Amino acid sequence: MGGNQNPSLDRILEIATRVLGSRDEAEAWMSRPAFGLSGRKPVEMLSAAAGIQEVEIYLTRLEYGVHT
Repeated sequence: MGGNQNPSLDRILEIATRVLGSRDEAEAWMSRPAFGLSGRKPVEMLSAAAGIQEVEIYLTRLEYGVHT
């Protein structure tokens, strides 16, 4: 996923790296279904502003210990 030209993906990866502790874990997380995103893969949600916002909110909730 590194070296892409998608600012939204870059921003989400930066947040996910902070929340999850490593870039490798963040990249792996992006491709896995997420419980808090109704089983959707975060990377598949980045094509629309609403999806980007939903992923950002979910990561913020994870960062503060809210896992649902």
